Amino acid sequence: MSFSIVTSCLPLCVLIERFVLVFTEASVKGGVSVLDVFARRAPPRVLKTHLPYRVLRNALSNTNTKLICLMRNPKDTLVSLFHFYRMNAVLGKFKGTWDEFYKLFQQQRLMYEDWFKHTDDYWTQRSNPNVLIVKFEEMVENLREVVLKMARFLGKDLNSEAVERIVNWGQFDNLRKTMSINTKLYKAMDMKVTQFFRKGEVGDWKNYFSEAQSDEIDRMFSEQLSGRGLYFKYHADPESENVSSKL
Repeated sequence: MSFSIVTSCLPLCVLIERFVLVFTEASVKGGVSVLDVFARRAPPRVLKTHLPYRVLRNALSNTNTKLICLMRNPKDTLVSLFHFYRMNAVLGKFKGTWDEFYKLFQQQRLMYEDWFKHTDDYWTQRSNPNVLIVKFEEMVENLREVVLKMARFLGKDLNSEAVERIVNWGQFDNLRKTMSINTKLYKAMDMKVTQFFRKGEVGDWKNYFSEAQSDEIDRMFSEQLSGRGLYFKYHADPESENVSSKL
């Protein structure tokens, strides 16, 4: 079986032209699983998931399977998840404060697994020729370069017109206006609480994190991911010190 897997550490769309992404965590309808429907599709097929690497390990043993892993710095990721919890009826439309939500993170009571383990497991696969690591911050800074990088990884020779079309479509404001992420497809999402495509910025975490919370994330990152060669930008200002995530 030949297909591509798109995984992410956050609920964010990945730009792949013409393909419809099947979401593995979607509900089963009529006794037929989403993956059964997916398996019957003619290739190329694109699958989207937030599942950990260990679940996908066997699929990646197929050399025809490509995986693009989208990562984002842990602080902005957590803020994004906070708003996702607030708008999502399936998750109870969280009514608590940011500090109360952060406590759930500290207690590892949020959906999926610990961000640090999840990220580390995928990062260890970065030398795998069938795995491409893409960072959200790179997309914000230079979407065109990321599109070209993904095209090379997937073996696609895109002309300049196709590249510009994808880059234009992938601009955050255009995604907010035109993407099929709406109440018809996602009835559980209350767009009155917040938009699915909310800000798309680097550094919004500074509007939520206390200094103590920021320091705790820095400490956890240092303890669990230090020496891995993994770095994130935490600020939009290119002149700022992005390796450090201090307030």
